[in-house]
Amino acid sequence: MKITGGSFGVQGKAYVGQDNRLYVNGVVEKSFAAAEVAAVNSEVNKETKFSVFSLLIGIPMLMLVGWLVFGPVGSLIGLVIAIAGSFYSKKTIKADVLFHSGEKLAVEGWNSDIQSLVRFAATK
Repeated sequence: MKITGGSFGVQGKAYVGQDNRLYVNGVVEKSFAAAEVAAVNSEVNKETKFSVFSLLIGIPMLMLVGWLVFGPVGSLIGLVIAIAGSFYSKKTIKADVLFHSGEKLAVEGWNSDIQSLVRFAATK
């Protein structure tokens, strides 16, 4: 998991090792047992954006193909598909870890990484 903030800096990596310890390799390198974790809060942020670049590429291509296959109606269908295809979303999964010592850790990672962090904290 990528470190995004907290007591260990804003860059580095954190992972749950096979020996059931949380290893934090940021500005400060440290490892923690599950009993040292006070709380883990996780969240998913999903952003939907519109890409003008893909719209500008998609309109001529899809309208031309639609026109060649279905005529003027196909051109309109190609326009609608180009507009709908220009939306994209980005999903980020974050977790905040609070330790009994008062230290904090904010990480971002894949769903499986965050789930293993939550399972790790639950094995106190």
